[in-house]
Amino acid sequence: MNLVEWLSQGWVLVVAVIGGITLIWNFLHKTVKEIKEVWDKPITKLETKIDGVVTSLEALKKDSCTQKHALLTLQRRSILESCEEYLQRGWLTMEESETLDEQFNSYGEMGGNSFVEKMIKKVGALPIKSVEEVEKENKKKAKEKE
Repeated sequence: MNLVEWLSQGWVLVVAVIGGITLIWNFLHKTVKEIKEVWDKPITKLETKIDGVVTSLEALKKDSCTQKHALLTLQRRSILESCEEYLQRGWLTMEESETLDEQFNSYGEMGGNSFVEKMIKKVGALPIKSVEEVEKENKKKAKEKE
């Protein structure tokens, strides 16, 4: 075997090996790419669903904050109106006092401010009358008007 034959056989072998490696590489690359595409599809769908859930939760949080603010505003108004009525009247009943305390506690738990607390303290200094006392006074006033 001369040098030319030996080199040509060697090159054939090298070309065959490189060709084989290239085929194997392409097969593996294609297979990995297909597996990755199949793998990514469910993850992409899941990510899309998660994004939708996150968006919905953010909208619910915003709505909840808006509703909480509206409820606080209504509670503050109701508490202040009651306080003003009781302060003008100069007294309140035990039931009114308990209801006002419940409203104020709820208002505070939701983050209400100290302005309402000042009004509650003023009302807390007022005398508490029983329902019977109030009825007697109303009857007495009615008789005086006659």
